[in-house]
Order: sequence, then C-alpha cells, then structure tokens
Amino acid sequence: MNFEIPIFDWFANGNPFGGNVKTFNYKIVTTKENIKVYIWIGKLCLEKSEIKNQKEFELSEQGLQLAIDFINNEYQESIVI
Repeated sequence: MNFEIPIFDWFANGNPFGGNVKTFNYKIVTTKENIKVYIWIGKLCLEKSEIKNQKEFELSEQGLQLAIDFINNEYQESIVI
C-alpha cells in the first residue's frame, strides 16, 4: 500500500498525522527525539480502541522511512474488511 504521509519536516515541527484504509488505522506522533506509530483495527478513534501494535523510531528522515515501512508491513499482515 502506498500511504500518503507528509515529508519529514511535518513531523520535525511536532505535527501528528493519521490515516486509515477501511478498518486499518494508524497514527504518527512525535516527541523531541522520537516518532511513535500506533496501529489499531476498527471504526473507532485511537483513544477508544485497543492498540494492535506500536513502535518508536528515531526522529530523523531515516526514522520516518522506517515508520512508513512499519505501517506498510502492519497493513500487509492485517485482514482488512
């Protein structure tokens, strides 16, 4: 899947980003040092859902690419209805 995720500068400035394909959902948030990705399945928001998986990456362009790869891998492993 080719998710349309903003460029690194978006996250370097502390902006979150999320998206979905059917019931597969992801959210990317940043801290001063990390990019954190949350994955969940369902129709509800992150705060009202059980997190399927989460992972942290270094706040860098390489870390963002690893985060995108993580999202793609999680999507491929999920059964999306």
